[in-house]
Amino acid sequence: LWSEGKGGVGVTRAMFEGMPSKNAVQQQQTSQPPSASANGKVKKDSPNLQVRHESVLYLKANLEYLRGNASKSLKLCAEARSAGRKSRAEKSTIVEKEKMRSDADTTGEPKENGYSHDATADGDTDGLETSSGRDGETQMSDDYDEAIYYNNLALLHQSAGKIHLALHYYSYALSYIERVKSLDQNSSTSNGHQHRHVQNFWSNGVARPDFSADILHNTSICAFQAQEFTKAYECMARCVTMSPNVFGKRARCWLRLAQSCIGIYTNLQQKPEANALVGGNIVNRLDYLGSEEDLRNILTNPLQRASFCLYRALHLSSGNFELDNINYEVIPSLKDRSSDVDRDCFETALVSVAYVKLQLKDRVGALEFCQHALRQGTDNVNKDPAASLRLREMAEMYYREATIHTAR
Repeated sequence: LWSEGKGGVGVTRAMFEGMPSKNAVQQQQTSQPPSASANGKVKKDSPNLQVRHESVLYLKANLEYLRGNASKSLKLCAEARSAGRKSRAEKSTIVEKEKMRSDADTTGEPKENGYSHDATADGDTDGLETSSGRDGETQMSDDYDEAIYYNNLALLHQSAGKIHLALHYYSYALSYIERVKSLDQNSSTSNGHQHRHVQNFWSNGVARPDFSADILHNTSICAFQAQEFTKAYECMARCVTMSPNVFGKRARCWLRLAQSCIGIYTNLQQKPEANALVGGNIVNRLDYLGSEEDLRNILTNPLQRASFCLYRALHLSSGNFELDNINYEVIPSLKDRSSDVDRDCFETALVSVAYVKLQLKDRVGALEFCQHALRQGTDNVNKDPAASLRLREMAEMYYREATIHTAR
C-alpha cells in the first residue's frame, strides 16, 4: 500500500502470507523427479505464480512507479492482484479438502461436494456451516487485497493527472476496507468478545494492519486537487481522528485541513449569503473532527475551523508535539537543530493565518503574522526558492492590505 507523505511515496505493505512453507516445497521437489538434460544437468523449474507473491509484485510495481514507468506499474499491479486471487483459491481448496477428509473420518461416511447425504436431504447444517466459516475470512481477505489494489491503482492515475478517475478508484478502496471492518465486527459479535483484541491478525497469525487512515489520507489529497474541498476535509478529518498518533502528529495534515476550509470559504464567497460566514464559535476537540455536526458547521463557518487547524500546524511544524496544555493563540518558535521542524509548512501556515485573520477583520493580528512570515522568508536554508518567493510575495500583499485598513 503506497501512501503520499513528506518523503514521497513509500511501500507500507510487504507481508508474505501466501508463500509456501519450506516443508511443502521439499515435498513437492521429492514427489516430482527433476528433469535432466542431455549433459546430465538438472533443469531448474521456473517459480510459479504463487511463489511470486503479490507483495513482491507490488514492491516491483512501486519501483517502476518511482522510475516513472506507469504502464509497467499498472501491469504489475494487475499481476499482483491475480497472484493473490490464485493463492487464496488454492488455500481455500486445500482447507475444504481437509475439512471433507476430517468429516469423513469422524462420521465414517464420505461427503460429496462438501455435503453429507443427510445434510443435503435436510437442506442445512454441516454444509452451510462449513461454507460460512470458510467464506468469512476468505471474503475479508478478498476485500482487503482489493482495497490495496484500488488504492495503488488510484495513486498511479493520480500521478498521471487523471484526478477524477483516481477519485473513483479511491472510492472503491474505501468501500472495500469498510466491508472488511463490517465483516470483522460481525465475526467478533458472533464469537462473543474473544477476538476483540486480535482484529489486526488473520487466523493463521499473520499481521493484518489497518490501512483505512492511509487510504483516507490519499483520498483527501486527490479530492483537494480536484477542488472538492468538502470531501477533502471530511477524509482528512476522519484520517486524523482515526490515527491521532501518526497522521494526527503530521503538521501537513492539519495544514491541508485548513486549506480545505479556506477552499470551502472561497467557494461560498460567491454566494449571496456569504456575509453570514464570518465569525462564530466552534468546538475545538480532536474527537469532534469529521462528525456530522462538524461537517455542517464548516459549510457555514469554515474560517474558525481553519484557524484552529493552522495554529495546530504551526506548533507541530515547529517541532512541538506536546499540544495538550498549551495556548494555541501564540506563534511558536522553531526548535533549533531539530529534525522535526518543517520550515516550508511553518511558513505556509503563517501566511495562511494572515489571510484568515484578514477575512475575520483582525488586521492587527494579520500584520503580526505577516511580519513573522517576512522574517522567516529571509532564511533560505533548505527551502525551495520558488515556493519561498511565492510565500514572500503573498505575505507582502497581505501586509500592505492590513496596513491600509489599519491606517483608516
